[in-house]
Amino acid sequence: KKTQAEKDPDLGFDMRALSPRGPGVQVLLSNRIQASKAGRYNRMIISGLGKPQTTYSEPTCPWLKTIHSALLVHRRGFPLVARQAQITSIKRPHEFYETLIAAIGRAEKRISLAALYLGTEEHERRLTLALGNALRTKPDLTVNLLFDGRRAWRESKASGLSTVTLLTPLLEAYPGRIKLCLYTLPAAQRAASILKSPLDEIAGVFHMKAFVLDDELILSGANLSTEYFVDRQDRYVHFGRAETISNFYHELIQTLAQTREATSVGGSSTDDGANGRPLRLEDVDNLGDIEAPCLDSPSSQPPDTWVFPTINCAPLGITQDFSVTRLLLDSVPRHGEVRLATAYLNPPEALTKSLASSAPDGNVSVLTAHPVSHGFRSARGLMSLVPKCYAHIEARELGPAFDARDARKEGRPIQPIQMLSYHRPSWTYHAKGLWLREKAGKDPSGPLVTVMGSSNFGRRSYELDLEAQLVLLSEDPSLGRALETEWNNLSRHCPEAEPPSAEAKNGGFVKRFAVPFVAALMGKFL
Repeated sequence: KKTQAEKDPDLGFDMRALSPRGPGVQVLLSNRIQASKAGRYNRMIISGLGKPQTTYSEPTCPWLKTIHSALLVHRRGFPLVARQAQITSIKRPHEFYETLIAAIGRAEKRISLAALYLGTEEHERRLTLALGNALRTKPDLTVNLLFDGRRAWRESKASGLSTVTLLTPLLEAYPGRIKLCLYTLPAAQRAASILKSPLDEIAGVFHMKAFVLDDELILSGANLSTEYFVDRQDRYVHFGRAETISNFYHELIQTLAQTREATSVGGSSTDDGANGRPLRLEDVDNLGDIEAPCLDSPSSQPPDTWVFPTINCAPLGITQDFSVTRLLLDSVPRHGEVRLATAYLNPPEALTKSLASSAPDGNVSVLTAHPVSHGFRSARGLMSLVPKCYAHIEARELGPAFDARDARKEGRPIQPIQMLSYHRPSWTYHAKGLWLREKAGKDPSGPLVTVMGSSNFGRRSYELDLEAQLVLLSEDPSLGRALETEWNNLSRHCPEAEPPSAEAKNGGFVKRFAVPFVAALMGKFL
């Protein structure tokens, strides 16, 4: 009998078989996949799915090909040519904002924006004006907005406005062309009857961030508010021309808006009627047209990049992202490279074990926020302990697991995990992502795997919130170098200094007693 760690229901097979140290994915896949070639296409016939999934080709790198095949067993992928899809990494918050404003101005037919919330300050008002101007000058344009149901009603102390009240004039001016929907998880609805805002959000939020503008797509962990446009560092990946993957996220936003957990808002009134059934995994798997051409000229160049969207919402029984993240970590070769970034370092035990055992003869780096640049650094009351709680978790819970890599195995030392702390006074840190390479320290233009999106790779993301991620495999040298630069830009603000976890090992009453108590009490809510 297999344990949950050995067999995941969302994968449908033994995850240990994917590890280079396991029995081997090729043996596994030979019993699950029949490959047949028709012309220049390679069709992967997946048992149990009822119809073939088509890609223009597979990766040529054996390591990427193994991951690509494993993901196709249970997820559909979209092939791209990185140069034609115009995939770029945005470096700074203000560049993210200006890119978003410019893309709104270019959109002719559709704009679909999903985030935790839309702020109410000057930057957000300019964004709202850009939406209004686009609706006024583009008669065929439609706008779909999806935000968290509790956060969107929270009023700003400075302006007195909420996401809903800021958008109300647009809803009234363009009925039928702009739609605002609010997504509330069942646990958050129950919490709202007991707790006041913002404490009611502790039970779970809609945390997805995806911005579709015609055939452009921006994936990020950033919300649509001033701090994320000015001095809160996040990660932003822009697909400048990628019809199929943009279609997927556009349809995902529409699908979420039609589930039972979502309500539509018109003017200042809310439709509280149920819109249908709860979100199910099948709803996501059926989105997007895998057969549609992904390139303007498919015959001109074979794809060099493959993307696999995932979603995670454990309260609704969907754990795609958690399963895939562990799959990827277990696929890294012994001499490979693993880089994980998150502002809120609180991984579940299974993920901690995967990190601790990944690439034993290679490099593993974990980048998180120093208390000086933590998003809760200015919080008051009980919430002011949050940065210290994360430092405590790193020191007391993750430290022993990570330090175990220092032990000798078969006479060889296992490389320790490098802990990095983003320390940038006057800035806060919010970036998250996963970067994997087959061999550590090799050519940065070589094949790579990266995971981008909203998840913080922590217990809250995997157990409470609704998250959306994208797994990207690429053999394009330019994109490989760009994503290497992306990591370097984040890690350059991590000085050679004592990590924040060291602060948690000593101190007075608060650090020695209050912080451990709060950290244990909050647990998966962090």
